[in-house]
Amino acid sequence: MPWIQLKQASFILANGQCLFCDVDLTIERQFIAITGPNGAGKSHLLKALSGEQPLTSGERLTQGESFYLPQDSNTRFSHVSELLGLEEKLAALHRAHQGLASEHDFDLIADDWQLESTWQAALAPLELTLETPFTQLSPGAKMRAYIEVLQSQPAILLLDEPSNHMDSNNKHWLAEQLKHHKHGVVVVTHDPILLDEADHILHLKQGELTHHSHGFNAFKEALLQTQTRQKQQHLANRAEQKALKHALIAVGLQYQRQANKGKAQVRAGSQSKLVADFKSDRGSKRHAGQTHKIQQAQDRVKESAVYYREDKQQFHFNTTTRAKEKIRLCEAELCFGPEKTLNLFADTTQKLRVTGDNGIGKSTLLKTLAGKLELKRGEIQRPTTCIYLDQHCAWLEQGNSILDIAVRLLDTPHHNIITSFASVGLKLDKISSPIMKLSGGEKMKAAIVLVVQLQGFLLLDEPDNHLDLEAQQELAIMLNQLPCGFILVSHNEHFCAQLTNIKALPLCEQ
Repeated sequence: MPWIQLKQASFILANGQCLFCDVDLTIERQFIAITGPNGAGKSHLLKALSGEQPLTSGERLTQGESFYLPQDSNTRFSHVSELLGLEEKLAALHRAHQGLASEHDFDLIADDWQLESTWQAALAPLELTLETPFTQLSPGAKMRAYIEVLQSQPAILLLDEPSNHMDSNNKHWLAEQLKHHKHGVVVVTHDPILLDEADHILHLKQGELTHHSHGFNAFKEALLQTQTRQKQQHLANRAEQKALKHALIAVGLQYQRQANKGKAQVRAGSQSKLVADFKSDRGSKRHAGQTHKIQQAQDRVKESAVYYREDKQQFHFNTTTRAKEKIRLCEAELCFGPEKTLNLFADTTQKLRVTGDNGIGKSTLLKTLAGKLELKRGEIQRPTTCIYLDQHCAWLEQGNSILDIAVRLLDTPHHNIITSFASVGLKLDKISSPIMKLSGGEKMKAAIVLVVQLQGFLLLDEPDNHLDLEAQQELAIMLNQLPCGFILVSHNEHFCAQLTNIKALPLCEQ
């Protein structure tokens, strides 16, 4: 039976940030889900388990096989053999059969002369071969094929956000497969469906790994209790800092009053300068002692401060009146997906969610409305400005920073631009930073602000993918407060349940 063990494992970034510290973790048979805020180090922990990420300290012990599936797997693998990491060895076998093998080829083959036939036999029940291509599948269907291949193997599966792009049915299928994979699974995920089915949830935040084992709802309740406790500690800490600051000011004022009084007495002749200097020296020492004690107390309070993310429940958008435009598809057939006719009659004030199974054409529909793809046949009427936002906010790649893009696209005074981003919690240092340094949630918020300022119509393609639960909540609040309509594709029912006044637009096979 395969197993992986981390002992006193730590990983520290070059800037000194500790992503996880002194972790003791054993993977054997269980279905474990790792979750936590974006940037907390979840993927680094998964890579450490796979052996791809060297530890800063501690050790990794292992027995048996494991398969690691990274986040970019949808674009990394084109064939089954590539997914399984067999291409180099298979090429060596083919050269050997042709009499062209080198010494390196024989070293690579070792005793695996039956490798190809063994794998072909193992894949046959799945109606797959080593040459089966993945290129024609939708992202969700491709991930399902990956899992079908991997879960049939006697190995621990290490999966980084595998449910992204999967529809609800496939997510439930995935959760069932992972739960019954008897060799063990570790999955990095924010998906409530997977979190609810996991035997254990590991929450990584601020370098600390906490353990939960009673399902998603119990995990949410525990998080809420922790956040409530942190908020109370934060407020108490802030009140204490404020009190110490006032005490420091009061000590300073008292010292200044005593010093002024002594000087006045010397000028009036009621006190000799010798006595005044003695009192002044004694007062300075007393003031220095009091100041030092208060500063020490301030340092202790700062050291005891807890991490707390301030609630951001209100966003502010420019509510300039914009003209309502029509969105229309008439007897339209998309260039990809099932051969079916679509009819759509909507306008830019509506908030719509496109639903349907993987491969039905949801993303294709959004890209067609954005003008990125053309129809096979039929008629289309688009709004004047349609902007397609995928989960990576690729639309923002047109600039070095958010501020750079905003200055170029918006006919707005500089201070108004800064204010518009500050209203959604993005301060000047964030919008001036290189876009690559922003989190997924920050990029999505910035892109939405830009689109609203441009009076564009939003086409959102799985914007919640890769966002942690807190960032998903912030995005939902932001979309609820938008002064304009949008069309959304999302398979995340937990996220969509937080949206108000949104109408379903189902796509289905005819």
